[in-house]
Amino acid sequence: MSVYKEGFYAVELIKKNSRQIWNDACDFGAPMKNGDELWNWTKQLIDWYGVEGTRKQENYSTGTTVKQRVSLMNEWTDGSEVMYEVTYTTVANNKNIDGYVYLVRVK
Repeated sequence: MSVYKEGFYAVELIKKNSRQIWNDACDFGAPMKNGDELWNWTKQLIDWYGVEGTRKQENYSTGTTVKQRVSLMNEWTDGSEVMYEVTYTTVANNKNIDGYVYLVRVK
């Protein structure tokens, strides 16, 4: 498997598992528990493809939000760069999920 193919697989896995997190709020993303498959793919996406200097962390009383840009190369067509902002939000005091992740394409 090519290096970028794994990155695009992680992106598709996050998209496929994304949903509305709470019935009474607009939070949207893919719920995860620390150490599960989605968590591991998200960590790999950020570790392997993260753009240096773009990580931002905000701490709240209810949890933490971390944003990181990742850069992938579309090596099957024209070699163009595809960039996403990955946002991971932790959820405090919830035994069902530890947090959720979502993506926004920025390039």
